[in-house]
Amino acid sequence: MAKKKTPIGGTPGAGEQNEHQEFKDKYGFEPTLWTELVGPAGSPDATIRYEALGRLLEKYQAPLKAFLRAVLAKRGIWGEDSINECFHEFVHDKIMRKDLIRKADRNKGHPFRNFLTTCLGNYAKDWVRGEGNRPPTDPLPPGIEGSVPDLPLGCDIEWAHSILQQALAKMFANCLAKKQQIIWTIFERRRVPTLLTGAEVEKLPDTIEFVRRTCGVTLSDKEFSSRQKTGEFKFAHCVRDVLSEICRDAEEIESEMQVFIELLRAIMQGHARE
Repeated sequence: MAKKKTPIGGTPGAGEQNEHQEFKDKYGFEPTLWTELVGPAGSPDATIRYEALGRLLEKYQAPLKAFLRAVLAKRGIWGEDSINECFHEFVHDKIMRKDLIRKADRNKGHPFRNFLTTCLGNYAKDWVRGEGNRPPTDPLPPGIEGSVPDLPLGCDIEWAHSILQQALAKMFANCLAKKQQIIWTIFERRRVPTLLTGAEVEKLPDTIEFVRRTCGVTLSDKEFSSRQKTGEFKFAHCVRDVLSEICRDAEEIESEMQVFIELLRAIMQGHARE
């Protein structure tokens, strides 16, 4: 019997299997963020702690800076030098010196990135009040005209872009390993441009012709539809796979999946208005 697959935004069946047999919960995901990064980042062993902190900061630096940029912009500070200075002082003062990560509580029911942005937002407010950090000192960047992005949206869109890029990379690698070039080609032609830039979906005959030329296969409409759906299911699985690395359990994965979908819609609507 064929496996039942789940479209993006849906919920995997209780019996669904995947290649990661070590995952424990009913969705097939393990809370790897907490077990592999957050826990070690609070370790009393300096070697373990610094290695885990490096990986954790690499994962979160881009969305945290996007959030910080919006926080400081609200207070009239726009320069990248100021943003970088505040961010590095936060890392040094709170994360390195005061073991901030050790205070994260996985049982409080909030995504770990919310914990980080709350701490960073509070730090930034104090940083602005500090000597030498009083606005306005930075000129407004071109095109801003005094408007400031919504605080969570700027951070979350950066986060969604990161999840999207990681999921696409996973899907491409998976298709390459399983010799599913046709599935990736169809997805790349008909879904990726829309996800990345909001472009209109390529016309079906054009994609079929491209597959014929590049893959040497002429697909019927039914065969094409089947492979396109497989690609969509595969992409949804890859998104959940990425989210499993930054969520503590299946419930949070599904919650973050819905946030991701809504942010994708917002991004694509933004492209449509440009």
